[in-house]
Amino acid sequence: MGRDGFAVGYYRYSSHRQGEQSIEGQQTAARKYAADIGLTILLE
Repeated sequence: MGRDGFAVGYYRYSSHRQGEQSIEGQQTAARKYAADIGLTILLE
């Protein structure tokens, strides 16, 4: 199911109570999703 495209990862805190783990979780999920569908994340 490869798309052979490119993507940009954008991660953010949605509240002041969230910490570094929230960003790391978003990065992990985005990287896995991109890999699963054949995208390369060029910039995070």
